[in-house]
Amino acid sequence: MIPRFDTIRIQALLLLQDSAPLRTRDFRAPLARHFELTDEEINAEYPYGNIFSDRISWALSYLFIAGLVEKPQRGVYRITQKGREMLKSSTAEQINQYISDIVQARSVDRPATTAGKKKSDDEETTVPPAQTPQELLE
Repeated sequence: MIPRFDTIRIQALLLLQDSAPLRTRDFRAPLARHFELTDEEINAEYPYGNIFSDRISWALSYLFIAGLVEKPQRGVYRITQKGREMLKSSTAEQINQYISDIVQARSVDRPATTAGKKKSDDEETTVPPAQTPQELLE
């Protein structure tokens, strides 16, 4: 089973902990091994691209938004000091909660409209952890 993007986040962070900066594509092979994916799962496609690669990209995007990784150049990721500290002092659940809180805070800070109507404070602004934003659109 292809892991959800929130599951990939922690493993991606762990990969960066012990390596030089990695390109997005450099995460595929080690993550596929870690999650014991079959060739069929690794190569599964959406109409717009590869499912596993898409989930890796979303995982890295959320890590970047939370400040746990940085991008020294386009498509290259490096763990930040904050990312290292969180790996040492926090559980996977705590890290994922931290990321979710940061992402939610950022989405609440942005004015959101739906067909010209401003969203109320009561409306849900977070992405369910089981799906990437692109999967929700599909």
